[in-house]
Amino acid sequence: MNRRCYGLMVLLIIATAGDSIELAPSARKTKEKATAEDFPPEIVDFIPYQGNPLFAGTGKNTWDCKIRERGYILREGNTYHMWYTGYNDDRSDTKYLGYATSPDGLKWTRHPSNPIFDHSWVEDMFVVKHDSVYYMFAEGRNDIAHMMTSTDRVHWQDHGKLDIRYTTGEPLRPGTDKNGLRYYDY
Repeated sequence: MNRRCYGLMVLLIIATAGDSIELAPSARKTKEKATAEDFPPEIVDFIPYQGNPLFAGTGKNTWDCKIRERGYILREGNTYHMWYTGYNDDRSDTKYLGYATSPDGLKWTRHPSNPIFDHSWVEDMFVVKHDSVYYMFAEGRNDIAHMMTSTDRVHWQDHGKLDIRYTTGEPLRPGTDKNGLRYYDY
């Protein structure tokens, strides 16, 4: 696992764990103020890769001329699997789901059936596997979250929008925070 992925994974675990885990003595003493000695260099010392970008839009008149925001990478065995959002505003305003694989996380091969899902808008996805099923949680058009499933990483079934609510029980307003502000207005 490269330094960046490892660092992001560790930071995510730290951020989501909160006070529900017992901190090691070195972390406990500096919980209020972290110091450089609390974090190993492989998660805080980054060097830009000379071959960037590793994966980008084609720049041609293809469905994935451009790539949108975030994709998601899942490593299984010796293969990295990436789902990404491609688009071409000259063809459509819809954002489609693409898939690529890599043996090393550096050289990527787009799937020959891309886009693998073009029935609706898919972006900012997150994928988890449970038993033999892959679950994708993604944004659809107008920032409406939905869930999709697959058993082979390529063929996805959309199960529709998710019922997401505030702690008050009030339904989340599409594309807004609890104060009614659009997410991108921050």
